[in-house]
Order: sequence, then structure tokens, then C-alpha cells
Amino acid sequence: MEKSRKELDNMCNLSTGLIERAEARGEARGEAKGEARGIAKGEAKGEARGVAKGEAQTWVTSARNLMKNLKLSAQQAVDAISVPANLRAKVLEQL
Repeated sequence: MEKSRKELDNMCNLSTGLIERAEARGEARGEAKGEARGIAKGEAKGEARGVAKGEAQTWVTSARNLMKNLKLSAQQAVDAISVPANLRAKVLEQL
């Protein structure tokens, strides 16, 4: 009976160890997936910001060229190239 008890305890300890290892692996996989998703979201946001900044800079450059070559005011240049309303203030600020 004592031998059976020891074997049972040993099997329980082995099962507990296996469960703990499986949980640790699952946790590590979950963390890795979460980290990868976070990185992907961060990269997407960074890329979107970069594109928006580049777009605004293009409008600024175009407006400056009109101001220089055609002697237009900042407002006239922005109107002439039809800078989108959501970018007008930003573009005018940089001129």
C-alpha cells in the first residue's frame, strides 16, 4: 500500500510538472504573439505618420516653389495648388 501511495504521489508530481511546463510554454507563446502584434501596430502607425509627414512636406515644397517663381503669397500658393483643408494650417505654418 505504501508503494502504491508513493507511485501515486510520483505520478501526481509528474502531472503537475507537465502542466506547469505546458502553461509556461503557452504563456511564452502568448507573450510572443502579443509582442509581435504590438510591433506590427507600432510599425503601421509609424509608417502612416511618415507618409502623412511626407505628404505635407510635398505640399510645402510645391507652395514654396509657386511663391518663389510666381511671386505668390503663402495663401495664394496654397489656394493655387488646392492643399486639402485638413493640411492647410500645417502647410501655411511651415511656409
